[in-house]
Amino acid sequence: MDWGDASGDLWFLAGSSRITIRAEGVLGLSCTREAPWGPSVSVNSAAIGSALDGKERELRIEMQSGGILIVRGGKFVRTDHAQDFEGGQGNRTRMHREDKDD
Repeated sequence: MDWGDASGDLWFLAGSSRITIRAEGVLGLSCTREAPWGPSVSVNSAAIGSALDGKERELRIEMQSGGILIVRGGKFVRTDHAQDFEGGQGNRTRMHREDKDD
């Protein structure tokens, strides 16, 4: 997350591909990690829709553990990168956070 720029990147591994979602104009971030369904780093679902006020968009990610990550912002851009990850993760989609150093 680049606080000054109000942007950040989330990336996921899906088999031999890396999926990046760039959030721009970030207004809010909420993350629960209570794991009611047990520990996991896999993603159940990810969807982009309108936030409750209808003025911005919302990225909602449900983890297999039951945790929920919500990012509110102006724009979300998805990029897929085909890569060969040795010792790959199978077909699991894993969520990772990537920080930028200033």
